[in-house]
Amino acid sequence: MLNVYDSIVHEHDLRFVALAAGICALSTLTGAAIAQYSMKADVAKRGGWLMLAGLVTGLVVCPLKSGPP
Repeated sequence: MLNVYDSIVHEHDLRFVALAAGICALSTLTGAAIAQYSMKADVAKRGGWLMLAGLVTGLVVCPLKSGPP
């Protein structure tokens, strides 16, 4: 665990780490809001809303995980 902390503090710009955390949190909240909205939708449309919620949440993980070299 100390290696992760050490890597973040010494090898990364903390402004970008904070920006990435904010984007991740916003994406998670958006996905959760869409998933809650899907529960109010018709049964026929519920699957589409849930797929959109997963897509919104999942698309942010890939760019943040790979990031710049």
